[in-house]
Amino acid sequence: MINKISTILQEIIDLPVTLYFNFYYLPLRQAIKLPMAVSHKIKIAKMGKRGAIKVERNEFRSIKIGKNGSFNLGENEKVYWNIGSNANIEFKGIANIGKATKIICGNQASIVFGNNFYCNANCIINSSGNIKFGEEALIGWRTEFLTSGGHKIYQLNEEKQRNLENEIIIGNHVWIASNVTILGGGTIGDYSVVATKACINKSFEQHNILVGNFNRILKENIDWEK
Repeated sequence: MINKISTILQEIIDLPVTLYFNFYYLPLRQAIKLPMAVSHKIKIAKMGKRGAIKVERNEFRSIKIGKNGSFNLGENEKVYWNIGSNANIEFKGIANIGKATKIICGNQASIVFGNNFYCNANCIINSSGNIKFGEEALIGWRTEFLTSGGHKIYQLNEEKQRNLENEIIIGNHVWIASNVTILGGGTIGDYSVVATKACINKSFEQHNILVGNFNRILKENIDWEK
C-alpha cells in the first residue's frame, strides 16, 4: 500500500515535466495521449526545436524517461537533456530510458530508438552524427554511446582531421552489458551480445556473436534471452 501511494505521488510530482515534454514536442492529437512520461529529476540544457521528437506509438506512457534503475543507481542524480538545433529523435515504439541518463543530440544529429528499447541508469547517449538502435535493445548501466570524442585530432604537419564523425548502429535483439563504450563506427549485428567493459569502434555485421574488449569476437553462433 505504501509503495502504491509513493508511486502515485511520484507521478503527480513528475506531471508538469511530462506535460511540458509532450506538448512541446508532439502534435496536439498525440500530446493529449501523453505517450511520454518524464521524471522531474531532469536538467534541461536545450530543448531543440518543436517537433524534434517523433513518436510512432501513441499509447499512454509508452516512453519513460528517467524512471528506472537497478540497485537504486541514479536515484539522487538527474537526467541530462540537451537537444541541438535541427536535431531529430525518433521513438519507434516502447522505450524505457534509465535514471540519470544523459541524452545529447547535437545540431543536425539524430537518434533512433527501436521498439522495446531499454537502457539502465547512468548511461550516456551522445550523438553528433547518427545513432540507431534496432528493436529489443537491452542496455546495461553506465554504458556510453559516443559518435565523437568532442574534440578534433590532427596529424602534425597535416590539415586533415583524423577523428571524423561516424555513426553507431545497434541491430535487433542486442544485449549490451554494463560499463560498455560504443564509439563512432561501432556496428553490432542482430541477436548479439557485447561483454561488460568492452570498448567497440568497429563494425560487426555478423549476427549471433559475443563481442569482447578491443573489438574481439569471443564466441559465434550464440543467442540470448531476458
